[in-house]
Parts: sequence; structure tokens; C-alpha cells
Amino acid sequence: MHSPALVNILYDELLDPQVDLSDRIQQGFGPHGLGILTVSGFPNVLECRQGLLPLASRFADLPRAVQEKYEDSASAYNFGWSHGKEAMRDGQKDTHKGSYYANPIHDIPTQDQGLIAEFPSYYRPNLWPAELPELEPAFKALGQLMCAAGELLMKRCDEYVSHANPTIPRGTLCGILSRSRNHKARLLHYFPPAEPQHAAIIRPPSPSVMGASCASTPGPEPNTSPPTSHRSDSSDTATATARTPTSHRSDTATATARTPTSHSSDTATAAARTSTSHRSDTVRDDHGSAGVSEAAAGCAAQAGRGAGSSGAGVPGPAVAEREAAAGLEASAAASGGATAQAQPTEEAREWCGWHTDHGSITALTSAIYTSSSGVEVPNPDASSGLYIEDRQGRVVRAAIGPSQIAFQVGEALQVHSGGLLRATPHCVRAACGAAAAGISRNTFAVFMQPGSQEPLDLPAGVSAAEVAVGQWQEGMDFGSFSTATFARYYGS
Repeated sequence: MHSPALVNILYDELLDPQVDLSDRIQQGFGPHGLGILTVSGFPNVLECRQGLLPLASRFADLPRAVQEKYEDSASAYNFGWSHGKEAMRDGQKDTHKGSYYANPIHDIPTQDQGLIAEFPSYYRPNLWPAELPELEPAFKALGQLMCAAGELLMKRCDEYVSHANPTIPRGTLCGILSRSRNHKARLLHYFPPAEPQHAAIIRPPSPSVMGASCASTPGPEPNTSPPTSHRSDSSDTATATARTPTSHRSDTATATARTPTSHSSDTATAAARTSTSHRSDTVRDDHGSAGVSEAAAGCAAQAGRGAGSSGAGVPGPAVAEREAAAGLEASAAASGGATAQAQPTEEAREWCGWHTDHGSITALTSAIYTSSSGVEVPNPDASSGLYIEDRQGRVVRAAIGPSQIAFQVGEALQVHSGGLLRATPHCVRAACGAAAAGISRNTFAVFMQPGSQEPLDLPAGVSAAEVAVGQWQEGMDFGSFSTATFARYYGS
């Protein structure tokens, strides 16, 4: 069955001003896209990924007394270690995963005590474990690399948006991210299931459950339960069933966005359709150097040190986030590219329920799976991973290659772009079956978001109906928008 690739952009193309990426930005992020695209060929991605992700298992194996030293209740466990703090949909604490949160760029985001008191989950200082000194440099290396990639991509989004709507000054979107000091990264460790889990299938989101088990990026309310993060894994194909769009989705079935609408509607058996002329079925691994931070450039050496000390044989935010990852599945590894497959639409056991991100853009790497002996293994369940609801209300699964970085649009970017770039609901399905027993999973996501005081204003001449973000109100800044988002998902 046809498995259309996610829209992909090469790193060299991001750097080359002569390459027009407007069509691919529109195809991936526009009103008819999946709200996700990938970047391949970015320098040192594989090395940095390999240097960091196994450390999630190593921290999870530390004695409980050591882990508790790096818990930060004042930030609602949005900095340092968080395990058993998130509430699941049934109210039970989630002990199946642990997360390590940090700002990948600023150890101390601000000295403003007022901001820290108002938004502790954004502005508290980082915590780094002395018992695992490799974690800090590896975390920063991959986090800063992903932020650098996101900034390069946002420059191209700026070009597209300012051309499509000249009332939006060029550089607006990049400026918002460059001013922010509250990006948040999340390293996740999924503990091996105690016993095989029965497989289930995913339904599209409904208003009653949307965002019930996780929302978007780390949030401002200390008493709000931590969330989960996106994930993306392996690739099977199945027939997609057309669904009526739900009222909680922020897509554009009734909005008149200022973008060309030449994309044809999908058929009932295909995933969301984008032009294949610019998709990558083979990921390029040739690397350049521009735009990579010093920390990211040095990550290969850090990866080697981390591997050597792990003894495992593996080479060397929590208020409302999602799982992030993509699998090491054979099909993605074989093609080297990201794919989206149509899937049946029945209820599934989820790591993270249906939600949209509320920040600007979320960067994701693929996951690493390890056995009980610490050996890296393929994804044990090809149907697990990141699922996205397309603009026609169908559910498709996205798979990301190990050398790619995936980017998903958040609602803040949807507002700032005047609806030209759009978030899509997504959820993460857990691995099931006998093969998943004893297998742990490590993932990483970076949530790039505006500063808490950044105005969340619509561009001139754009209406709230066109943007279609339900909790947005005129006069909001990102901090108040975050508060409204969590109140909508979790209740006031």
C-alpha cells in the first residue's frame, strides 16, 4: 500500500537562499498539511542523539534517593526529574515513564523574581546531576542543535508567511523565538512494561477527551499535572477511514486562510497528500557546519564518553507536554525517510492522548529502544508511535528516520502567522504485544515557544475565526494564553 513520505527539507537547502522552500513549507505546515515536516542532513544529529538518549536509561537506573535530589516541586516538576507525578485520564499517577526537563540554552533563564514566581515552570534554573555528569553536555548539545535547526526553519517560515500576507513583517516569527528565554527540552524514559500489553487501535479525537491526558508545552501553573510529549515511530500501512472533523481541532475546514488552495483533497485510502517532488525517500547524511552551536559541534566526543561509561553496550516540559520520538523500525531505517501511513480508527492504549501543541514549534528526534541488558533493539511494535489527524479528519501515523529532526506547528505559531501555519491534533500510541515486554524506550523533544510576556497578537486584517484557536482572546500574551490552554485541558 502507498506510504507517502512526510515533507522533507535538506539542511543544505535551508542554508541556500537560492532555494525556494515556500511550497514545502505550505505543504507541511499550511492549512492542507499535516502540521509536521522533517529536516535531514543536519550536522551531528546521529552522534548527538546517540550521546544523549541512552543516558535516560542510566538516570532512570540511579537509586531513588539520588533521583529525588533532582526533583523540583516548585516548578511542578518541570525542571529536573519527574516520575509518577503526571495524572492519567483515570486520575492514576503515571509511573510508566520518567522525564528529565531542562532549558537547553539558558541554565538561569531570568533573574526577574517576579517572572520566576509567576511562571516557575518556565523560569526556574536548570538542575544537573553530579552523579551523571555526562547528562548536562549531552542534553545541551542535542537541545541546542535542535534549536538551531528550528531557527533556520523558522527563517524560511518567515519568508513564506510575509510573502503570503505582506502585513506580517519579515523576521516576525524568528524574532519571537530569538527573544524567548523559556524553551524547554524533555528527555523521556519509558520503563519496560511488566507484562505484554494487548494491541488496540486509534480513533480520531473527540471534544470530550481532547487534551485530557496531555496538553502542549510546559506550563505556568504549579498545581497542574505534568503532561507527556509527542512521539513518532515505525511504519505499517492500513486503510484510513474518513472522519468528520471534531470541534476541538484547529484546522481550516471553515476558515478562509490566506494561502493557495490548490492541494487536492485526499482519497479515503491515502494519507494526507503532499507533492512528492520535494520529499526525501533517502536521508542525506552529508553534514555541513553552519548554524550549529559549539556545544552541538562537540557532541560526538561527548557521545563517545557517554557510551564508554554506560556499560550497556550501546554506542556512545511537565505541565502539559507530549511524548516525542520516532522508531528505529526497519522500514524507516531502510528508506531513511519519514513517512505517514493511514491507520484504522479504533480506540488505542495511548502514551499521550489527543492534543495540539500550544507553543511555536516542537522539534523531535526518533526514539531508541533498549533490551533489559541495555542493548539497542528495533521498535518492538510497528503500529506504535505518533498519530496525526489530517485536515479531512482521518488518522495517519508519522514515522521519522533516525537521522532526521521532525518539527510540528504549535498554536502560538498558528496565531502569529495569521493561520497560514497550522497545528494538528496528534497522540502517541504505546507499544503492545509480547515483543514489547522488557523493552524500554528513550526519546527527546524540544519545545520552542514565545517568552511569557510576548504578545499573542493576530496580524492586521486577520480574524479570530480565520485563525481558529479556541482559547485565544484578544490582548493575550503567551503566558496568559498558556494559562487558558491548561484551564481548557484540565479545568480551572
